[in-house]
Amino acid sequence: MNIIDHIRTFCATTLLTGGVLVMLVVAPSNSHAQDFHLSQYNAAPLYLNPAMTGMFEGSYRAHIHYRNQWRSVASPFTTAMVSFDMPWKKFGIGAMILNDRAGVGNYNVLNFNLGGAYDFAIDSAKHHHFSVGPQLGFIHKSVNMDKLLFHNQYTNSNSGGFDPGLPNGEITSNASIILPDLNAGVMYYYSNDRFVVNPFIGFSVFHITQPKQSFYENEERLPRRYVFHLGTKINVSPLVQITPQLFIMNQVNANEKTISMEGSYYLKSQDSWVFAGITYRSFKFKEFSNNDAYILLVGMKYARFTGRISYDINTSSLTSVSKGRGGIELSLTYIASKVNIPKPGCPRL
Repeated sequence: MNIIDHIRTFCATTLLTGGVLVMLVVAPSNSHAQDFHLSQYNAAPLYLNPAMTGMFEGSYRAHIHYRNQWRSVASPFTTAMVSFDMPWKKFGIGAMILNDRAGVGNYNVLNFNLGGAYDFAIDSAKHHHFSVGPQLGFIHKSVNMDKLLFHNQYTNSNSGGFDPGLPNGEITSNASIILPDLNAGVMYYYSNDRFVVNPFIGFSVFHITQPKQSFYENEERLPRRYVFHLGTKINVSPLVQITPQLFIMNQVNANEKTISMEGSYYLKSQDSWVFAGITYRSFKFKEFSNNDAYILLVGMKYARFTGRISYDINTSSLTSVSKGRGGIELSLTYIASKVNIPKPGCPRL
């Protein structure tokens, strides 16, 4: 069992309820570390698809994002992100910093990327657009070995349990590593608010070079992550919009799929949009398939700000322990513009 597997096992933690030891998650020894995910994936365009860098109306866009999950059953998993991007002629340029911390071992992943995109219209009216974009940066991974417990530290003494004073039997060359990172994406979108339907579709690949990621002296590499997303904004009326979306993500043996529906309503008196949505997420790892969660979302777009809050209602096999409690997620986006543009754009998120 390698260090990543141990981290997964003990980040999921154990609970003592009525004297019964319940192991929440035990990862198989031949598994690979997976990237973290966001329920509000469409609120963080630079993490969703590098081709979306700078694809919005305005001078620049600043975004902050925070996610906290599994607090009800474990040492919480937290994800934080900040990003900045701006359009420049037909180009977009931007940067993002992401930090993910998992569980009792403080397994930490810090990701920094610089990116760009090129947008070009394929019709004279400039409604049909394609964009392409790369990202280049690095990933820093670290773990606090002193806070982890291993199978060698389990003892039968005193009715059994883990003794941190026992040798853990693990030999690591480094508890901190830095990896190069290369990502890329492509996207098509139709932008004409006078038309009823504005579709968009995108595809992106992360960790293209599959850099070495092991804390040990072996050849374990960070697997590529593939993302496919599509949807359409439907202008039901000048006051009502609905946006159905599909999101599929794959990384080695892990497959995630979400289906969502979001509705927006324009408040004339406040010159703002309020919106709400629901998402269903399923997850499959090898032969194991799970109905993972339902996600409820509410938000508001006022002046140059868009705020969102969502909550994951856990429906997986952990429900008996989590009682349905999953994770809360918050995001705030600011788009600098000479005029307020409360109307949601597409795919300018």
